[in-house]
Amino acid sequence: MLRPIVLLLALAAPGGVGEIESGAPCELKQPRVLFTATPTLAGCILVAGGLSNSSSPFSACGDAELLDPARGAERVVGSLPLGNGLLRARAWHAAAPLDDGRVLIAGGIGQACVLVYEPDGGLHGAFVSAGPLPGGPRADLTATPLLDGRVLLCGGMDVAGKPAAQADFFDPATSALAAGPPLLRPRSAHAAVLLDDGRVLIAGGIGEDTTELFDPAERSFAAGPRLLHVRDDLRATRLLDGRVLLTGGQDESGRTTATAELFDPATDELTRTADLRADRADHAQLLLPDGRVLLLGGEHDDGVGADLVLDSVECFDPESGEFRLCPPLSEPRDDHQAVLLADGRVAVIAGQGRGDVALRSVEFYASPVKEAATR
Repeated sequence: MLRPIVLLLALAAPGGVGEIESGAPCELKQPRVLFTATPTLAGCILVAGGLSNSSSPFSACGDAELLDPARGAERVVGSLPLGNGLLRARAWHAAAPLDDGRVLIAGGIGQACVLVYEPDGGLHGAFVSAGPLPGGPRADLTATPLLDGRVLLCGGMDVAGKPAAQADFFDPATSALAAGPPLLRPRSAHAAVLLDDGRVLIAGGIGEDTTELFDPAERSFAAGPRLLHVRDDLRATRLLDGRVLLTGGQDESGRTTATAELFDPATDELTRTADLRADRADHAQLLLPDGRVLLLGGEHDDGVGADLVLDSVECFDPESGEFRLCPPLSEPRDDHQAVLLADGRVAVIAGQGRGDVALRSVEFYASPVKEAATR
């Protein structure tokens, strides 16, 4: 994955099975990698921040775009500044939708400032400051909405480039930030998933094969089961039955892995499931309405400096416990975002392409039909 130098100040209708929608391509106003894409209650996608140049941490974007999948070819309906001045430009941050329709934007490279997108502010909405993260600037953190509406902000990389154990809370009722209890282990490039019982599973991270569980009732973290091996830049998705699928990532040597695991909150145990069809990290992963999980793109890394951006797509079926290949993306992508749309398509947004070039293209991938998912 991209691991830019951490600075104190950041400058800067579907046709067939798995087909890409035909017609005029959709493009963002500028390239973006290490950005966020969050669905809004109005049916748009808020695409915020990111790097416009994959090779430069100084290229952080100070704006956001609203992507409207229902507007034909003219899908970018407006852009808006993240704030005044370069201090608000950000990449490698976290975002979370709030129950009232607002969107939380937290941290980023060298960033402590937390912003809230207000959809009713101005023509396309506006961003307002919620104050600084109590634990200071952090990049590559996670933002997980809790059942009570608060957001848990966990870990991340500090300005010295080291994983942090800081955990903070954002309360949308008061728009206030507060420090929480520390994680058991410092983490960045980890995964965090809300469980059906209200706890949060936090897994992996740079140099980590551990998991931990946050219990909001006890306001504490407890050790969870160990992963098969170190995983950073992994992906985790809660299934319809409450289990969590954890896939891919990079091991302690920096090599991408094809292994996958299932966490069962009923027993707090991890079990290995079938391997992916391709080892990958920095991929996009999301739950489909029928209960399967779609994995799109990512990167393959041999652990010694050579990496390959992937266009491959696969689907996990929890009934069979197997991964099946699907038609590929129209172009390779990693560090991109994917959002499931109301009509069943998946918006696959920007990211990094061949030659480590930041992309601005958006493609619309039709969810594969279950009976035809194998090829």
